[in-house]
Amino acid sequence: MLHFFRSKASSWIMKIILGLILLSFGLWGVSGIFAGHANQQIVAKVGDVKIGKEYFLHVLQQRVREANKALKGTASITVEQAISLGIHKVLLNEIVNKTILDIESRDLKLTAGLGSIKALIKSDPIFTDKNGHFDRDKYEEILKRSSVTEEQLIADKGKSLINMQLLSAVTAISNIPATLSIEMFKMMMEERYIKLYSIDPVQLMNKKSYKKMKIDAAEMEQHYGEKKESYKVPEKRRATILVINADQIAKNYKFSKSDIQQAYEEKIGDYAIPEKRDVIIWTASDKKTANALHKDLKKGHVKKHKDTETVINNVTPDDLQDVVSEVVFDVSKAPFITDPIKTEDGYQIVKIKKIKASHTQPLAVVKAQVIDDLRQQKLSEDIATLTQTIEDEVSGGSTLEEIARNHKLNIINSGFFHKSQRKLNNGIVPEMVKAAYDQAVGEDGPVVEVNQSKLFILRVDAVQPEHIPELDAVKDTVRTDILLKKAKDEAVIIAKKLQSMSGNKKATDELVRANAFIQSKTIGWKTMQTVAKDKLDPKVLEKAFSQKTGVRDLVETPSGFVVVETIYTKPVEIESKLREYKETKNMLMEVLNQDIFGQYIDALKEKHGVETYDEEMDTLLS
Repeated sequence: MLHFFRSKASSWIMKIILGLILLSFGLWGVSGIFAGHANQQIVAKVGDVKIGKEYFLHVLQQRVREANKALKGTASITVEQAISLGIHKVLLNEIVNKTILDIESRDLKLTAGLGSIKALIKSDPIFTDKNGHFDRDKYEEILKRSSVTEEQLIADKGKSLINMQLLSAVTAISNIPATLSIEMFKMMMEERYIKLYSIDPVQLMNKKSYKKMKIDAAEMEQHYGEKKESYKVPEKRRATILVINADQIAKNYKFSKSDIQQAYEEKIGDYAIPEKRDVIIWTASDKKTANALHKDLKKGHVKKHKDTETVINNVTPDDLQDVVSEVVFDVSKAPFITDPIKTEDGYQIVKIKKIKASHTQPLAVVKAQVIDDLRQQKLSEDIATLTQTIEDEVSGGSTLEEIARNHKLNIINSGFFHKSQRKLNNGIVPEMVKAAYDQAVGEDGPVVEVNQSKLFILRVDAVQPEHIPELDAVKDTVRTDILLKKAKDEAVIIAKKLQSMSGNKKATDELVRANAFIQSKTIGWKTMQTVAKDKLDPKVLEKAFSQKTGVRDLVETPSGFVVVETIYTKPVEIESKLREYKETKNMLMEVLNQDIFGQYIDALKEKHGVETYDEEMDTLLS
């Protein structure tokens, strides 16, 4: 099932599920539920607002349930699948955006009238009947099912209205001139039959005439003189590097049974598993609703409220709000349902399903961990001693080669490399390159740590200064450059010849057949949107959908030259596509507004400060 969802992650059904999850967020907002307590783990911090991990998971679970309910069995998704598809990160981004707007609206002291808020609620499609009229019974049923009071909804819709007013001030584009939108619509919707002729100068150089071509000394000298700077060789350095491989040292460690037993007893507290509990949490917005829910749960009607429950297993005291934790971990038996607990966000009722008592893991279970701890402890001591010994020996005049022999360590002879070289051989790592350029020739540097398993000490043996080599040293490169220039010149001539043959299919076909380096490609009856998927060069794409029929134009691209010909077009009749034109115009306005909105949100994030905690997001269910 998970494989199915991954494979369909970009399909329409997954887009609907994601839309439903974010839609439910848009309806109820975040209304203070995310404010975390002092000890709570948080997934993000937006200005002075903390988004708690526990509550974010609660909202994600609630949104997934609501999305599945809306789909009515046509499809469904679990919280685990939502997380594996990255939906939780999209949801967090939406919450962060809304929160940052709430903070900015608060700071600007923006307000919304009660009448406007009620009008917004009454016009919400979720509360209207099939004729679009406000349905009071439907409204009350949805609020009751969602455990949201009317006061909370009004407050949240008030924030939404204020944010809409705030955004309308920055995304004020309401219309695009018809002359522009019509031309863009025609360009996007018009179907064209296109022919492309590509000429790659590098392939042109494969002709026998180029391989046999002679370049005289005068031409070589002239080209070299004109392009001398392009042949500059950066400063290069060569080094001898003594490598300390911690994994190699630790490979020969052996520990006796008594060593292992003693280490286990000395750190027995590290192998203790704290008490954990499996719980179900229900949240209510007010005391009256909480008492009614508690009464129902005590009667055993747990399944009735399954849609509003949050199941969390292996909970420790730090995973819950302090006031909830004190009650839950004071209970000594399970199953047990607590009384309603007043919190900062309303009331919580917790069912303790299972109590997992604290215990110390026996040696047989944690033996591998004990040995690993012993190995790391001994390795740290040995590495510290070895590095100090090596530094003392270097100070005493010993060479890196002598030290390597004495301690059976590896030596790397680097060969010459330059500072910005991407591909490094012989086990060279960027830290070694940096060290080589920080040291003088003949100098033995300090011991440098690459990571926990690798350290090194380096000596710079030689430096090749930055220089422009003599012509003899780069003559092969110069020759290739001259040939490429000649190939480009010839490619332009051939491309212009092809361009001039517009309307002469026979001559064009003969020229293409005679030159294997000319690649022809037909793109039949496609719009700009569909042909864009063929990953054409943007300049080629623009030319193909802007030129007249029967005309050939020449476009230069990074890989050579392309002759573009539009053979046929199917003009777009605006009158017969008014609906599509209106949708395209709205889409263009939306794209422009989204770009402005994105820039505005980025500016607000920088102004108020946003931090997200990937580690907490990656461990939502652990």
